[in-house]
Amino acid sequence: APAPEPAPAPEEPMPTTDQAIHDDVHEALERAPGIDESTIRVVVENGDVYLSGWVRSETERESAHDVAHSVEGVRSVYYDDLEVR
Repeated sequence: APAPEPAPAPEEPMPTTDQAIHDDVHEALERAPGIDESTIRVVVENGDVYLSGWVRSETERESAHDVAHSVEGVRSVYYDDLEVR
């Protein structure tokens, strides 16, 4: 079994940068079942996430929104430009 991750030091929380949020959202979309993240573009500005591109269903579209929103540091998720094809 892999060794457990060391616990982060509690004193100084890492500031959550847009780049970190971008990477976390991308990773979360990659891991999420039923989402093909290869067709989704992620842009982050000041903690706001913008999803664009396309997905195969309304369910996948809603899932992408929910997954992105669950990432730490995300303030809002905008996905008007994420279309269903």
